[in-house]
Amino acid sequence: MGGFNEVSLFESLRLPEGISAYNPVAEEHMLIKLYVNQLDHSTRIQYSLNVADRLADEHVLIGLYVNMLRNNPSCMLESSNRLDEEHRLIARYAARLAAESTSSQPTQQRSAPDISFTIDANKQQRQLIAELENKNREILQEIQRLRLEHEQASQPTPEKAQQNPTLLAELRLLRQRKDELEQRMSALQESRRELMVQLEGLMKLLKEEELKQGVSYVPYCRS
Repeated sequence: MGGFNEVSLFESLRLPEGISAYNPVAEEHMLIKLYVNQLDHSTRIQYSLNVADRLADEHVLIGLYVNMLRNNPSCMLESSNRLDEEHRLIARYAARLAAESTSSQPTQQRSAPDISFTIDANKQQRQLIAELENKNREILQEIQRLRLEHEQASQPTPEKAQQNPTLLAELRLLRQRKDELEQRMSALQESRRELMVQLEGLMKLLKEEELKQGVSYVPYCRS
């Protein structure tokens, strides 16, 4: 500041009556005002007295806080403990919110590859169900055909056939065919039962997957 000596300035000032140099915290506002006035006359710096008043008020508050701590030192410890407890509560709440957000994120924000994979899996399940249903119809048709052949083989032989060796041989073949047909029908029925169990399981899985997709897509429909 143009070689202005602040120490010599304070040495040349006379303190007004009632101001003690041993209590600068509570009465420093008067010193600040005198210092600003001296600066204005010496260096022509336009310094607002309102700023000096505000600084003086802050120093008064600091002085009051120092006196309060001097009279009751435990209040600072209690205030610090209370603030620490509040910070712990805030940190705990923030951690819980972060955990809830993380756990709900896979449900609400499913990526496009995950959705595409689910759609492909459902498509494959539907195709497999359709193939099993077609296989079931084929088995039923085969069982019906075998039943007709079984009925024909079970018919009584005429008397002439009993006297003809050729017809007797054909009759034996028909009876053998009848036994084979019965075994074939039994195997087909067992395969059909297994097929129905497999088909029922696939339908159940497909229904559960559709329900899960419906729940996970609810946030997108509402927004």
